[in-house]
Amino acid sequence: MTLICAFTYYGKSVPKMRAGRNGVQSFTPKRNAAFEAKIRAIAAVEMARSGMQTTPDACVATMAFDREMPKSWSKAKKLALRGEPIVGRPDIDNQVKAILDALNEIVWEDDAQVSDLHTSRRWAETDSVRISISLATGPGVLAEAA
Repeated sequence: MTLICAFTYYGKSVPKMRAGRNGVQSFTPKRNAAFEAKIRAIAAVEMARSGMQTTPDACVATMAFDREMPKSWSKAKKLALRGEPIVGRPDIDNQVKAILDALNEIVWEDDAQVSDLHTSRRWAETDSVRISISLATGPGVLAEAA
């Protein structure tokens, strides 16, 4: 696979929320718009740095969501749970959707081009999202498992 870009966003991810409506027109909530703008800016810098252009091809997206452990947890609990999977809200699909939408017209033309998606959520010392986008090649994960 050819790497298109890879970067880390340091901070809390904002899950995609339903579009609001003010009568006739719908709008993206401000919190979502601000988060997506940050992701878009980081991706644009990374794309420029690597000399890559927006791709029309199929892509593989890999995202690792690290969530900061609560300050109220004991040191022993933090040590035991560091790197362990997170189950609960916000739903991982909503976290992914916000990032996929943010990368439209920066990394790919449209997030419909994502043919493979790999995600994880783990407990960590700080909030961050590690994102890697590559060109998709070959038969894919399911074909390899068969």
